[in-house]
Amino acid sequence: MAAPREKNTKTHWTADFDTLRREKLFRHPPKDHSAYPALHAAIQPQIDSFNALLEKNGLLEHAIRDIGTKVFLDGESGDPSRNQLSVRLKEVFVEKPQIPTTNKFSTRNREIFPAECRERNATYRGKMRARLEYRVNKDPWQGVVRELGQLPIMLKVSRDRCSEDHRWHVGS
Repeated sequence: MAAPREKNTKTHWTADFDTLRREKLFRHPPKDHSAYPALHAAIQPQIDSFNALLEKNGLLEHAIRDIGTKVFLDGESGDPSRNQLSVRLKEVFVEKPQIPTTNKFSTRNREIFPAECRERNATYRGKMRARLEYRVNKDPWQGVVRELGQLPIMLKVSRDRCSEDHRWHVGS
């Protein structure tokens, strides 16, 4: 027989052990809110800072604008026939976490969930890629997408697994 559920979970904790209460909350977690509001309040600054990194007009977007266009020259400084390479970062995007391509057992559905990562002793992370644009001298801009590495994804962030989009865009 299932344990009777309380309508509202008590969130006030005392210095006592409350072993039975903790056991009950572990087996039947509340649906309305966290049973441990102090723990939630302790991790909220980390969640907010992760959201500030990837949100629209966030820290990463400001960094892309601050980098701007970089110009590289070849040859000697007095040579009039020097080539000019201009490079700019157009956008950065983070893909959803996936099972590595080295895993040959799962080829159709490569999506992975945080619980699977814990079981595999792996990090819940997604590929971070950037769209770079470059031009040589005054030729038209050409684009290329390069992988920047893996970005660990925090749980409970505003764009978690529940997001409909397959990747998060940052930039123009």
